[in-house]
Amino acid sequence: NSAATKPVWAKMTPNVTNITDPASSALQNGCEGIAAINTIQSVMGVDLDTLRPHPTVEGHSTPGGYSYKAVKPIALAKVMSIAKLIETEYAGKGVSLSGIGGVETGADAAEFLLLGADTVQVCTGVMIHGYE
Repeated sequence: NSAATKPVWAKMTPNVTNITDPASSALQNGCEGIAAINTIQSVMGVDLDTLRPHPTVEGHSTPGGYSYKAVKPIALAKVMSIAKLIETEYAGKGVSLSGIGGVETGADAAEFLLLGADTVQVCTGVMIHGYE
């Protein structure tokens, strides 16, 4: 990371058995922070008329990224695991953790912060409700 002019954060996929493994690798190799989690790979269902899985892109079935409220419990667990890793192995080293996944309200954000996130990101909630 010595060549970067901006802080580098690695965004973690939840589609792994142990999320602390890639998080630790990213931090060992110079990332200043971890963002967790990205969307969860999923198939949303099957169209029983066409017998094709959803979602489809240009007529082809492809797994998509599941997000919003349903991923919050998974995101909270993954953030908690990474926060424990940072606390035990990277304390005092200026490493940050940003929580992502299912954040719609201030209370949702508080849960991520209470489990060890330093910041919280919101996407789908804003897409649905706007900035009000």
